Amino acid sequence: MWFSKENKRLLAFSVASAAVLLSACDNSSSDPESSSDFATNSIRAEYSVVVTDAGDGKHDYRMEARFEHDSDSLKLEGGDTISVVNGEQRYSLTENEVLGTVIYSHTENIANNVKPSELIFSLERDSQEDADASVINIPAYVEALQPTSDETISLLLGKYILVWTANESDSAGMTITQRYRCSTQAAGLVLDRTAEITTEDDGQYVLDIQAVIGDEDYDRGCTMDLTFSRKREGRLDEALKSGLTDGYYQEVVSDVRFEP
Repeated sequence: MWFSKENKRLLAFSVASAAVLLSACDNSSSDPESSSDFATNSIRAEYSVVVTDAGDGKHDYRMEARFEHDSDSLKLEGGDTISVVNGEQRYSLTENEVLGTVIYSHTENIANNVKPSELIFSLERDSQEDADASVINIPAYVEALQPTSDETISLLLGKYILVWTANESDSAGMTITQRYRCSTQAAGLVLDRTAEITTEDDGQYVLDIQAVIGDEDYDRGCTMDLTFSRKREGRLDEALKSGLTDGYYQEVVSDVRFEP
């Protein structure tokens, strides 16, 4: 199946967001527990914000939260609420249950000229201690310099140098997700493969494409989609037992063509 550029951006965004919050989850076989049954200092919270370019001088900020007690997913009940504070604005998060895991989320479209440097996740509770000061630091925007969307590139010994705007000072690393689709005259699409690497956020990486797609004769060529994901770590409210506070900025490059 072929996707439009917009659908590719949304697909990469959705997959990455799900990976942030669901990769460690193995409690799909049990029903969620009620948050009101547990003290704040026994709860694990996982917070994330994924920022993507929405065009027209704006970005989408996808905010997500989930809560656990001893690996069991928690449903906020008994007056417990989660919201995100951006200066004088407060965003409510919508509850959804996926395979036994309760996820709270909200997407806000924010103009670039009022880009927040941080967002605060606020867990407020009627009968237990609040945890209203978990901070997500928003990473600097990423610009992919090489390659760019719809470009035709040449490989050197099966490799290609990726280039982007570096940010080593406050970045926790750069993850680059790749999707390759290769075709032959005889059989059409014969390869659809993904790969992922994490490296220093120094603005350059030598991508070994042949190691991923092999040395077959794809006589109709290949296309590649890339998602550059910059990560920055935040600060968890000390009232909570443990958790994550990760901010991401994602840049998508699509339909890069090459001959292996």
